Amino acid sequence: MNAGMAGIVFSSIVLGVLVLSLVFTTRWNLLIKIAGVLSVVLFYHITVKSYPDLMGWPTSIRLPDRFNLEGVLFEEPNKSTQTRGKIFVWVTDLHDYKNPVPRAYVLPYTADLHTRLYDAGQKLRKRIPQLGEVVMVRNPVTAKEEIDLQFYDMPDILMPR
Repeated sequence: MNAGMAGIVFSSIVLGVLVLSLVFTTRWNLLIKIAGVLSVVLFYHITVKSYPDLMGWPTSIRLPDRFNLEGVLFEEPNKSTQTRGKIFVWVTDLHDYKNPVPRAYVLPYTADLHTRLYDAGQKLRKRIPQLGEVVMVRNPVTAKEEIDLQFYDMPDILMPR
């Protein structure tokens, strides 16, 4: 547990103790007391769930439609520990050109996605910028729409003469 999370836990405990002291020392209606306790529990739960996004930890929300690939890290599936595997990518949204800040995303591991991202990562190591695009495809087995990623070499910027 890091210092930020410890601070959230400590402040939530203090807030909980204050609410419980109000519950036991006041003559308020029982519904008000229950609402106070439930609001502290809800506040704590929402804060703990939103903390990773505030810290910049990888998120599982959908990737931007077009992005600049900044980096990639693979965590392959492991049968002995029964982990499914994850792929971490750092991308910059191309629609947010005024404030291009990389964002970390976590994707479920698939062999096809691993191959595509590995090839794009090799080009990144050769200093060839990679443009990524999210394409929706229909899985022939499950008939569900799934996200597929396509990568292209970033075109050279032409400077005016």
